[in-house]
Amino acid sequence: MAEYNDTFYLATSSASTPLATHTFKECIFDLHMMRATSGQLLETINKITMFVKKNDIDVIHAHPFTSLIIGMAVAHINAIRFIGTLHGPASLFSAAETTTGLLLNKGFLPQDNTVITVSPETMLLTKATAACNPIILPNSVSIPHPIPAITNTTKPWAWYGRIDGEKLVGLINLITFITTTKTSILHIYGDGPEKDTLLDKINELDAESNLIAYKGWVDNSSNTFSNYSVIAGMGRVILEAASYNKICLLVGYDGVKTFMTPALAEKASFWNFSGRGMKNIPLGSFISQWHEALNTPTNFSLLKWTQENHDEKRVWNKYKAILDKKNSFKSNIIDDFLNVLHYLGDSEVSFWEDSESFLLLKKILQHQS
Repeated sequence: MAEYNDTFYLATSSASTPLATHTFKECIFDLHMMRATSGQLLETINKITMFVKKNDIDVIHAHPFTSLIIGMAVAHINAIRFIGTLHGPASLFSAAETTTGLLLNKGFLPQDNTVITVSPETMLLTKATAACNPIILPNSVSIPHPIPAITNTTKPWAWYGRIDGEKLVGLINLITFITTTKTSILHIYGDGPEKDTLLDKINELDAESNLIAYKGWVDNSSNTFSNYSVIAGMGRVILEAASYNKICLLVGYDGVKTFMTPALAEKASFWNFSGRGMKNIPLGSFISQWHEALNTPTNFSLLKWTQENHDEKRVWNKYKAILDKKNSFKSNIIDDFLNVLHYLGDSEVSFWEDSESFLLLKKILQHQS
């Protein structure tokens, strides 16, 4: 984005990483956001507010989860523009009868030209959550130059993703297919709470470690793509692999879905390449699809489709057009939220889970409607 003379900063609850400090002009890390008292949340909001003033930041763009609410508070205090992106069903993470649900459904979703969704699925679910007009703006990727030729299909395969309880089922399905068919060597990149469970399963299914290898975490997966013929995973993994002209295997949460063609990419994009809405393929279909990809790899090239739908320059221009329609963010609901934080004083209770805080905020909003 430096090509557009825009400068980017980062405020996050995560720890510092070399990738973050290299990518952004300046960062603040380890902020209290998710599990925080009212005092800690006010401290975070104040830190980001001072950060905004110091760097003359004029737009806040937030992502789930509670950072959406904190972002609104900072934008409100500084009278600057605010936009938030919802990535999938999990982004609508709170029931209506919670503090986060109340603030998102009443303070965020109804805002004009503020709510971005990355897929038709998320847009639909967002509109079912509250009266709102979300905008679809898909995830974007950089198209490499020169454009690589379709991949050498004799190289190993690689899967990338977070290794958690949700994605583990699909990954194990892929490992089972590989060890049953001996189609290829599979390298697995990622980390997460279920890593040990994964390693146990690899030892069970590939005791001699001939076919499956766990490679750990990499910050920039695309730097390793040239080593592989097939890239497996979901979401952004599929888009980045497609931009590098790799054969892509969509592996959803609950199983292996399909080797991707442009037509199937169009279908899968409805659910942001999560695999939701698509059935798992049986072992026989997995084998036949792979044979087809071996014989006619160009039929599985997603490069042109990705250029037309997800090229970062096209998406960025659409984003800038949205920003041009934006006014400074102001919200009476966020004002009430900030006053409730101050009211709670030195409370040591985690704010987001505190039922008394929720009831207080709910009553305030009921009297205003």
